[in-house]
Amino acid sequence: MTPAEINQERLDQILLGEGSLQELKPFFPNREAILNYHAQRMAELFPPDTKTDECVCCHLHSAELRAVFDWRGIYHTAETAIASTVGMAVAIAITHHLFHFLMPSRQINFSTTHGLCGDCFKQIRRRRTFTTLVKQLCLALIVIAAVIFTSVIVFAILFLVPQPTESALVCTVMGLFSGFLCLAGGLLGADRIVRWCVPKSLRFIAKSPFQLVGFQKR
Repeated sequence: MTPAEINQERLDQILLGEGSLQELKPFFPNREAILNYHAQRMAELFPPDTKTDECVCCHLHSAELRAVFDWRGIYHTAETAIASTVGMAVAIAITHHLFHFLMPSRQINFSTTHGLCGDCFKQIRRRRTFTTLVKQLCLALIVIAAVIFTSVIVFAILFLVPQPTESALVCTVMGLFSGFLCLAGGLLGADRIVRWCVPKSLRFIAKSPFQLVGFQKR
């Protein structure tokens, strides 16, 4: 086996395993190259003409149909990170679409095709519908966090700065704690619910920062 074949085998072991893409750092010059390789390799391993006999999810029933999964990885470079930091304070208080507009990033998109039985296809579709609702709830938590932070700033300017008192300090700390709690719940909840709707047998594809963004019959 040649060194190139050995490296390819090792790379596939990492990509098809449960570990992070960070394990590929010794093989590539930067993170962007790793993400591009992951996208390219997954698309190669599961092309549109993939033929499967059994359902990729339950492995119990035959694959009655084929479904295309669309994946997207949103990541930041040194250039986009600076702009994102500036836009964070403003973006967190407004709508989801404007949030992404003010926080520029780069995207890598790819698709994979898998065989599914009818029951598993319907289950994934139900989960994605539920995921959409929960993501809206998480967005609401982020907006609530922004409102809390704004209120705390106004309260601090009016009551804490002119005449610091113990009660004003307690209110400020409690407000900040509540805001961070809502913010963490919104951000972490959205990430976890998106991963939850991906079948366990395919979660190795959804390595951070890649997420399932589309799902339809082929």
